[in-house]
Amino acid sequence: MGRRGLPGMAALLASLLAGPVRAETQVEPIARLAVEGGYDSNVLFDGRGDQANRVSPDLGLKLRDHLWSFTGVYGADYLQYRQLRPKGVWNQRGSLNFAATPTERFDATGTLRSTYADDPVGLAQVGIFRTGQQRALYLQGGARAEYEATHLLLVAGELAERLVRFEDATGGAMHAPSVEVLRALNERLFVGGAYAFTIFQDFRPAGARLAYAHAVRARLRYKVSRFIDADAFAGPALWSGPNGRSVVPEIGAELRHADRDWDLRLTAAHRLGLGSTAAPSLVNSVEAGTVRRFGRRFDLRGDGGIWQTGDVPTGRNATLGFAVAGEAGWYVTRQLRLALAGSYLARLDDSSPLLRRTTVGIRMGWELPAR
Repeated sequence: MGRRGLPGMAALLASLLAGPVRAETQVEPIARLAVEGGYDSNVLFDGRGDQANRVSPDLGLKLRDHLWSFTGVYGADYLQYRQLRPKGVWNQRGSLNFAATPTERFDATGTLRSTYADDPVGLAQVGIFRTGQQRALYLQGGARAEYEATHLLLVAGELAERLVRFEDATGGAMHAPSVEVLRALNERLFVGGAYAFTIFQDFRPAGARLAYAHAVRARLRYKVSRFIDADAFAGPALWSGPNGRSVVPEIGAELRHADRDWDLRLTAAHRLGLGSTAAPSLVNSVEAGTVRRFGRRFDLRGDGGIWQTGDVPTGRNATLGFAVAGEAGWYVTRQLRLALAGSYLARLDDSSPLLRRTTVGIRMGWELPAR
């Protein structure tokens, strides 16, 4: 990514616009601009606070027809701190989203989000806590394909990707493909099993260390109501790392609510993953995210989580941290939104002020109206 990302994205958008597009395919430009002013209590993770200003432009395209949709967005954040960084720094962001339903029995979705940041505070919102001011590349993606083999049997494949790479060549990555088979017991309840294979990379200046995990899971999917869905899994994982092999129990659940006025996601898990320093770890986590809309004028948004990560397989040398963020917004017009926003992150196992950060600010955002 880096500074070469903007010209590359511009060339991609130009080629999409210039290339032939089928008559039934709709092409819609995406343009957004947000500005924010506020205060940051720990700009460089050294205990010093400063007044902060942010300008965030986004450009992208949305392509869709009756069978599929694709959205690509490139964005940047210009951050300026009055005393500590008066010349400002740039963070870069990108996202891709894809969904397709080519037949009544088959559907596929995929997402990819990345950030190349001079100010990696966003890492704390996914459970990565790291002191010191340095650039970081964060990437998270996932894809899922489902096929209804019969009216009772569902076959699916999934891929989860996560990477954190710091400029000192440290960090970690996780690559996790899986397959599953679910059988419908009734219109609401599916049960079945899954197999997952995960590769963990622990990046070090001398080179990456690899670890592997094979997991067998019992799976459950339940449609609680028209607007609420639940997923759960449990089973053993065979861990193979530099220090030997061991069996690690894993369990997790997710609850999703979506309607016209309210979106909510709750997850809880005990499983293998990337820990608070981006190294492979045994992770206990509880995460939540929500958007509550009040008519067309007002909304509340929030997300956060708490993460405990320790050595595999014992969980020793554990770290415990949490992060929360929220905002209250008012749509002055359909395209212009004002919001009061704030965030807080901290390590609960370490009282050092270097690992606590509070931000507050007022945001104004504009978006090109959709067709």
